[in-house]
Amino acid sequence: MSVARVPRRIAFAALVVATLLFALFPLYYALVTSVTPASDLFRAALVPRDWTFEHYRAILGGPFLRSIVNSVVVAGAVVLVSVCLALAAAFALARIRFRGRTSRRRRGPVRAAFPPAKMRAWCSLTAASLKRRAPCSPTRRCLRSRSSSGRSPGTGSPS
Repeated sequence: MSVARVPRRIAFAALVVATLLFALFPLYYALVTSVTPASDLFRAALVPRDWTFEHYRAILGGPFLRSIVNSVVVAGAVVLVSVCLALAAAFALARIRFRGRTSRRRRGPVRAAFPPAKMRAWCSLTAASLKRRAPCSPTRRCLRSRSSSGRSPGTGSPS
């Protein structure tokens, strides 16, 4: 290592330490404040003289613990349902043959990388489904899946 690089490395290490202190100090202060007695909370000290867990006893002794358990149960149920739905969709995309399957596979990673693209796709699909349900006008073709005469969409004359 050359002598010219030593000051740069020291400066970089000092910057990293300063950034870590800046980022982690609020967490440290919250932890220290939580174990400081109520009478000493407004004294300026980085390390409390007396340590107590009375704040934790007060919180865990009340209805707070029940709320945490309810939150964990709801979050677990949501995760379970989401995983089951995603598993069914993944099975369908992997094993079942349907029209457009390969194009969906190619577009999937791109849509996952760009969430606004997902919103635009959802909005356009919703708009397309609303147009399909709307009655046909003389200026555009009918977009219904099947007409009353049994012809495929877009093959008949506009109504």
